[in-house]
Amino acid sequence: MKKIVPVLFALVLAFSFAACKEQKTIVKGGTASLDEILAYTKEKAQEDSTNVNGKRYNINIEKFTERYNEIMFRSGGDEYLSMENWKRLGETKKDANGVEYFCYYYDIDNAELTVAVESRSHKIMNVGCGTTMSKYVSIDGEHQYSERILNMSAVMAAAVGGYTSDDVELFEKIFNETTFENKSSLAYENNIFNLTTGKKGKKDENNDSTMLFRYFPVTDEHLVEWNIPTYSE
Repeated sequence: MKKIVPVLFALVLAFSFAACKEQKTIVKGGTASLDEILAYTKEKAQEDSTNVNGKRYNINIEKFTERYNEIMFRSGGDEYLSMENWKRLGETKKDANGVEYFCYYYDIDNAELTVAVESRSHKIMNVGCGTTMSKYVSIDGEHQYSERILNMSAVMAAAVGGYTSDDVELFEKIFNETTFENKSSLAYENNIFNLTTGKKGKKDENNDSTMLFRYFPVTDEHLVEWNIPTYSE
C-alpha cells in the first residue's frame, strides 16, 4: 500500500460507503455571477487559518460549485454539478487544532466528490475525488475510467485553487503522478496534490480498496516541515 500522509496534515474525508449510516443534509445555494467566478484567481485563493494546514481557500461551497461547472464547460467536459446534490456527512468534526468543520460529499456515477468546510468561516479546507481501485483501472467504452477520475479531480483543484481551464491538463498529470510509488503527495505552488488509499471495509466481498485524490493549501513552513517533494515536469 502507498505511504499514507501524516494525520496532522491530511484532513482525511470519510467515504460515504464507509459511513452510510451518517445523517445527510442537503446543501442548497449558488449565487455567484460570471464576473465573480472569473475574478477568483490563485493570488486571491488562499488565506491564513488556524486549522492544521495553516491555510484555507477563500471560497465557499456554492461559489466553488459554480467555478467547477464553468471550468468543466471551458475545458470541454460534461461532468457538471448541482448544488442540490451536495450532502453533508454527519455531525461537526474537529481537526487536531480544534477547528470545527463539516464534510460534504457528492455521488456521481461510481465516484464521490468530497469537500471539507470550516464551520465558522464556511470556507473550504480541502477537496477530493474518490472511487474504488477496481473501478479506477476499469475500461468505460473506449476510455479508461481513470481518465474521468483524474479529470474531475483536476477540475476541482483548478476551481478551488483559483486556476483556470488552461491548468486542467497539468493538474491531471500531477494527480496521475501521485499514483506512482513514493509520490503519494506532491507540492505545487503551496498546494498539495495527494492520493490516500485504504480498504473499503470488512463487508466488501471483493476486498476492494478505496482511492481518494485530495487537494489542499499549506503554509511554506509546513512544506518544509513535512518535506513534501515539489512537482516538476
